Amino acid sequence: MISIVIPIFNEESIIIRSLEKLSLEIEASLKLNEDLELEVVVCDSKSSDRSYQLALDFAKKKENFRVIQYDDEIRSIGRTVTFGVENASFDNIFILPIDCYINSRGILELIKLTRSHYDYGGFGKIYVNQGPLMRLYAKIQNLIRTKMLSNYVWTNGIVFNK
Repeated sequence: MISIVIPIFNEESIIIRSLEKLSLEIEASLKLNEDLELEVVVCDSKSSDRSYQLALDFAKKKENFRVIQYDDEIRSIGRTVTFGVENASFDNIFILPIDCYINSRGILELIKLTRSHYDYGGFGKIYVNQGPLMRLYAKIQNLIRTKMLSNYVWTNGIVFNK
């Protein structure tokens, strides 16, 4: 039903923690909605660090995670995302930056979004590496997005139907 595409490049320092958090939220979502079908496609852009191997090792333990590698001399986030989308199993796509976070409620909202009249949308961003100023900024940003603009959904991630 939905493919979560995560582009990565040299993310060794945060990849395991980010994927573990996402995995826990997916498990919580599945408990709330057993019919939920989703996959996570981690798309590496030929990282020069251990990001790709760490992601592969993680995905081996999770049935709905898989890792692919964009193997081209010209590397860019756009091409990496496009490669991830092209290799996604489902038509509904959520592009999630590796340094962002989505909780189980957000995942279920994604499903609602794909069933609604919206062509695209998003969610409030939660930063993985937060300092005090960034936490304050994220709280204000998310408050505005979720309370004041309740008819809309916003994010740094992108949701669409391919």
